[in-house]
Amino acid sequence: EEVCDTFIEVSNFVKGQVFINGFNLSRYWDIGPTKTIYIPASLLKEGINKLVLFELEGYKKLEVEFTDKAKL
Repeated sequence: EEVCDTFIEVSNFVKGQVFINGFNLSRYWDIGPTKTIYIPASLLKEGINKLVLFELEGYKKLEVEFTDKAKL
C-alpha cells in the first residue's frame, strides 16, 4: 500500500513524547486534550518504521493503535 498521513492513539499512556524514525512528533499527557498525534506521510517509510514512546509516568496498557482519523 501507499504511505499516507496517519494518527497514533496515545490514550493508553500517561505522559511523555513520541518519536517516529528519529523525528520528535509531539508531547502527550493523559489530562488532555491530545488523544491522537498526527504523523505526516513524509515522515513514514514503506516497510519498517521506528516508533519510540518516551513514557515518563507509566502506562495503562502497553499497546499502540494507528488510525486514519483523529480522535478529539
